[in-house]
Amino acid sequence: MAAGGKLEVEFRLRGGGKPHWLAASGHVFLGADGRPERIAGVLRDATSVKDAEAERERLERALAQAHEGARVFEERYRVLFEDNPNPMLIFDVQSLSILAANEAAQRYYGYTRQEMTGMTIDRLQTPESLPLLHRSSAMNEKYRRKIGRHRRKDGSVVDVEVTSHALRFEGRTARLVLVRDVTESLALQRRTTVQYATARILSESSTLDEALRRVNQAVCGILGWSAGLAWRLDLSSDTLRLANLWMRSPSQAERFEQLCRKISYARGSGLPGRVLKTGCALASGDVAKGPAWRRAPHAARQGFRSQLAVPIAGRDVAFGVLEYFSDEAVTVDEKVVELLETLGRQIGQFIERKRAEESLKREQAQRQEIFDIMPAMIWFKDTENRIVSCNKAAAESLDMTPQEMAGRSVYELYPEDGASYYQHDLDVIKTGKPKLGIIEQLPMAGGERRWVQTDKIPRRNEAGDITGVLVSSFDITERKKIEDVLRESERAQRDFVANVSHEFRTPVAAIRGFAETLRAGALEDRRNRLRFVRIIERHAERLGRLVEELLTISALDSGVARKRLAPIRLGPFVQDYARSIATIARHRKVKIKLDVPEGIVVVADELQLIQALENLVGNAIKYNRPGGWVQVGARVRGAAAHVTVADNGIGISPADLPRVFDRFFKVEKASSGNSGLGLNIVKKIVESHGGRIWAHSRLHKGSTFHFTLPLRR
Repeated sequence: MAAGGKLEVEFRLRGGGKPHWLAASGHVFLGADGRPERIAGVLRDATSVKDAEAERERLERALAQAHEGARVFEERYRVLFEDNPNPMLIFDVQSLSILAANEAAQRYYGYTRQEMTGMTIDRLQTPESLPLLHRSSAMNEKYRRKIGRHRRKDGSVVDVEVTSHALRFEGRTARLVLVRDVTESLALQRRTTVQYATARILSESSTLDEALRRVNQAVCGILGWSAGLAWRLDLSSDTLRLANLWMRSPSQAERFEQLCRKISYARGSGLPGRVLKTGCALASGDVAKGPAWRRAPHAARQGFRSQLAVPIAGRDVAFGVLEYFSDEAVTVDEKVVELLETLGRQIGQFIERKRAEESLKREQAQRQEIFDIMPAMIWFKDTENRIVSCNKAAAESLDMTPQEMAGRSVYELYPEDGASYYQHDLDVIKTGKPKLGIIEQLPMAGGERRWVQTDKIPRRNEAGDITGVLVSSFDITERKKIEDVLRESERAQRDFVANVSHEFRTPVAAIRGFAETLRAGALEDRRNRLRFVRIIERHAERLGRLVEELLTISALDSGVARKRLAPIRLGPFVQDYARSIATIARHRKVKIKLDVPEGIVVVADELQLIQALENLVGNAIKYNRPGGWVQVGARVRGAAAHVTVADNGIGISPADLPRVFDRFFKVEKASSGNSGLGLNIVKKIVESHGGRIWAHSRLHKGSTFHFTLPLRR
């Protein structure tokens, strides 16, 4: 360091407390050898100066960060608000005055920034949207989305979706509003809604007046029209007369309707008459500025400004005119005109269809009258086994009307026999030759089966093609019963004595033999006498059961067994019975399963129904195997309950199955204690209730017994 050089040094001291800054300043003196020899200077405390410098630097950094934050915020504000392509507004919640509006909002509403700033936001609202605005502002909701209608500077009205958020802006409680134009989407939605609504109305309405009233109400309500009128063409005078009127304001509708009913339009007269003449839609954008017409003064008092009329047209003829009014001066959208023209054609088709239906109904009524006086059951069926029509006798056989039968498949009406009936039809359809004198059984209402003699004749169209089958069935049940009774009586007389004597011979012989053995000295045989008595007792019980079963069959055959019919809830009834035999089933290691839905109520004698279940379920358990199962199920089939008892036991051979319900018939010849009368008793019980019983079985796979019982009406 040169002679006379200055020295300025700052350094920091750390002690037991707060650090201090020291500043030293002085002069350096050199020795003879040119090296620093001594220093003369001043040492002072510079802590406060250093702290001030540090604070100044901190403030400068904070100010720089604030400037950067303001720049970022301004950039975000510009991007999110000013440059946003969607209209955005900020308004004061208390005064509703607009505080800010972006350029998109200015373009959309047609106002300048100066015009919008300070304007109250309700100037952009239509009257029907104002309640929503005030309600959302008063509630001060943080977020809200709604659909409304806004009015622009040029007076045009648009549909908008408004999303608003609560925020603080320039020290005020405000709301940020984002506006999205949904005019086109809502217009499409309204048109689609009109299409669906009118299609549903025309399919549901039974009369033209009902259809016109509901259509006018739907169109006006959905598209926002104030009134809708339907003019019907009077063919005798070739003029239009009012058929129906609907107005948004019921209080004003009566006077306007009275006026319109006094008016008629000839072709070419007035807007409706011109539409009738040209067959094209016509519109008037401003009724007040259009040509003079008889309803103009009253329409002006109603506030109507726009008018649109479209024809109601069929294929080759016009039926009338639809006319609509709006209280706004609007240019009618071409798509709306196209929609309403389509609606007019649909109503025309509705009229033609109704007229065709009425004509067809008259023809059907005449034909039905002829059918209904015939005692035979007559069906007209198509090639797909579906009933086209039938007479009263055929319908009453299933407790239905001819109208209910029409269109139904024979598979649906006769689920168990439809396939066999259709096979005869197919033979007639394929060969074109009639099948006469078919003897078959036909299920009736309540599950009864009647014997009929059926003739089937092919039906042909004008070209000679077979289009279906004419079926005529005569009830021959009584004749069949007499024949069956005679045959059964002859067979029964031959077999009864042999069967009864055979069934009685074995237990009587056993009782007699062991009784004689006891009398001959076995009473003193302590080892065997009790066993002999038990054998006698077992055979006596078998005789008792046999006598009881014979008495039951005799009572059922003669009609002496009087039934005490009462409604029985089948589900709980079967459950109670299953609990009563649970011990027996567990002993034989057979599982009992139930599938009887709630709500099935049959009419039956409770004791006889228990007896039928005991025979069917008892056999299913007895002729099963350990680990097997027995299932009792039920379903509703028409006017009857279809009950099933199924098992996976030993099954019945095809040779034995047709005879399982015969008296004294035994599938298992070696089975002891089985009289062969149980299933015959079940058959008698079911038939005495008006039902029927049948069985399906596969050997070594199991059996299913079916029977029907009448439902409670």
